[in-house]
Amino acid sequence: MKQDSMEGDARMQPDHTYVVCAYGDSPYLRECLDSLKAQTRPSAILMTTSTPSPYLEEMAREYGAEYIVRQGKSSIGADWNFGLSQVKTPYATIAHQDDTYAPQYGEWVMAQLAAYPDSLICHTRYQEKIGDRITADTVNLKIKNAMSRFVNLFAPRCRWLRSRVLALGDFVGCPSVSYHLTNLKDFTFDDSLHVTLDWDGWRRIFQRKGRICYVKQCAMTHRLHEGAETSAAIANHSRQQEDLLMFQRFWPKPIAGFLAKRYQKSLETKK
Repeated sequence: MKQDSMEGDARMQPDHTYVVCAYGDSPYLRECLDSLKAQTRPSAILMTTSTPSPYLEEMAREYGAEYIVRQGKSSIGADWNFGLSQVKTPYATIAHQDDTYAPQYGEWVMAQLAAYPDSLICHTRYQEKIGDRITADTVNLKIKNAMSRFVNLFAPRCRWLRSRVLALGDFVGCPSVSYHLTNLKDFTFDDSLHVTLDWDGWRRIFQRKGRICYVKQCAMTHRLHEGAETSAAIANHSRQQEDLLMFQRFWPKPIAGFLAKRYQKSLETKK
């Protein structure tokens, strides 16, 4: 009986972690944590922050999340890299504090990652929310969904073709991504970038040998609001500068400049 109990406890150990890289005292954090606790497939929750506060500490305690403070200046890349470095499970999701996840998110994603031992990441279809309203699929989201389906059908393991698709624009919804950390042991985001660090991350991951997984169900909701980093980047034009830089990493400068100008239309619906 004792041995059976020990084996049962081992099976109960989570193999996936939601990493909430919290900053400030977001009014949407509770909604995010509620969605993580409501998952049909339970996972560990880890909250990391470089801006500690009693509010964040209390939220972590209330939701049973491990709470770790990172020393040093806050930046998106540094926060994400630190968060992933603290994960003890083979799989992880960087859960953005302003976003929410469908109850089946973890179930759907982990089914994909577990089915393919060579998987690198798994991303999902997602929707956007402004205020209390879920927006209809924008042209931008429809294009991203089409690109995601194409790669999933024709190039989940083909490094050249999936990279060529990514060279046309970032179609991977960053908050929807789960990472197979066992296969990405030496991966880090480029913390010198402020907006396109995720796009650059996919560029380098897509060049690795392994599978890119995709969940066609709408598995999470990305909130758009004025306090979001992307909104600030659009306002101060750093988004445009980094988009051009990214296109130049894929294409000769004349082609990169042309594509970057066309890509500016995506700013109308935000990323």
